[in-house]
Amino acid sequence: AAKSMVNTAFDNRKVGSETVMVFKNCKKLLKKGANRRDIVLTYPEYQILHAAVPVHLKPIIATAFWTGMRRGEILKLTWDKVDLVNRMIRLRPEDTKEKKSKKVPISKTLRSILMQIPGRGDNGPVFRHNGKAVISIRTGFENGCKKAGIPYGRKVENGFTFHDLRHTTKTI
Repeated sequence: AAKSMVNTAFDNRKVGSETVMVFKNCKKLLKKGANRRDIVLTYPEYQILHAAVPVHLKPIIATAFWTGMRRGEILKLTWDKVDLVNRMIRLRPEDTKEKKSKKVPISKTLRSILMQIPGRGDNGPVFRHNGKAVISIRTGFENGCKKAGIPYGRKVENGFTFHDLRHTTKTI
């Protein structure tokens, strides 16, 4: 992000070429993989976390674990994109970070969890709390991690974040 800002500032004649050169050379100073996270949950750890989060977060955590979808994709998911019969979630380009359509398979386990969620007949949000769409999961997820004995947070050693569920999915 910083590199992009510097390049834009250079294009608009706000900084000189010396500044741009500093940012181009920064990449060479970074250790390869220094920004990489390898935190994943085992299935037993996932079960403990799933049991520890508030009830309204359980299907959200399950969806992340079984599909590897991003938090934004999950929280904005509506029933018209979920096909429980053919076990597929179909996301349009505007629903994804990379702006490409996606087909996400639904496992048998996730299907049974989604079948228990009320409101499947409407095309509203899949995940609701007190009748409203869930828009934030931070506090409940953080408290669930603490209750499960899982370190939480990016700045904590071996800390787990919601995004790490994507990594977990890819390693199962």
